[in-house]
Amino acid sequence: SSRRRHTRLQGDWSSDVCSSDLAFEAGADRACLRRLAGRRLLVCVSYRPAFKCPWAGAPWFSEIRIEPLADAEMTVLANSILGTDTSMSETTSALVARSDVEVSGRIIRGEPTLLVVGDLVGANHKTLGEFSRMLTMTDKGLIADHINLHIEEEYQQAGIGAAIYQQAEEAYRQMGVHAITLLANSEVGKYAWAKWGYDFEDEADRKDVRDWFHEQIAASKASASTKQAWRSAVDGMEHSWEFALFSPPGHEGLGKRWMLHKDAPSWSAYKVLDDPADPTYQMAQQIGRAHV
Repeated sequence: SSRRRHTRLQGDWSSDVCSSDLAFEAGADRACLRRLAGRRLLVCVSYRPAFKCPWAGAPWFSEIRIEPLADAEMTVLANSILGTDTSMSETTSALVARSDVEVSGRIIRGEPTLLVVGDLVGANHKTLGEFSRMLTMTDKGLIADHINLHIEEEYQQAGIGAAIYQQAEEAYRQMGVHAITLLANSEVGKYAWAKWGYDFEDEADRKDVRDWFHEQIAASKASASTKQAWRSAVDGMEHSWEFALFSPPGHEGLGKRWMLHKDAPSWSAYKVLDDPADPTYQMAQQIGRAHV
């Protein structure tokens, strides 16, 4: 489903950009579409090299090939992202050492950005799935954006995705990554990422989830006084985990059920790894580092 980004755009660019991961859902969500009305769009689509796109040759289409980087190129790119400060040398080495997967780099509107794309390969050398990550150096520090993680259907429900996220988060901490961003868009993820300490990156997403809860309250068979109490509680919620853990007496797990609903809105999520003052960092300490 769709994802909004506000932080990386400057100048005459629109303040909203929506991207859709077609591996998860075929259409963008309604909230994002409302924000796109009347705007000119630049559509970027990524796909495997073997895929034959039907729009090739169209006058409005341009292809940008992303080629794997050699170790020497990887080192140069890592230095351009992290700088030459000796305090970052271990992080630079870690980036290069982990580049045995397919790695590509590019600079996006002046921000040093590293795009990492790779296959997940099991002990039997079978491909289990694929992933893509984007590392961007910002004024707040290095941001790791989890763009996509796809596990082949036959290997799902085996805990592979959870293990990968746990390993990645620990690696990010060691590398000095400031924060992780991702899209909570699968039916499970809308609830799970909230429970695991990720919060709303976008105020509009918080409003969408709050509105969704109000819709569920209106449709419930609870008494008028109970509905009013629920509305008041929901209006006072700020963090994603407050919605996920909403469990009024006699209706335990209500927030979980509403967030797990197939029509619940998706939301852009973030977690800070290095700032004790951030609510997501504090939440992580309560539930432990391994939240997946």
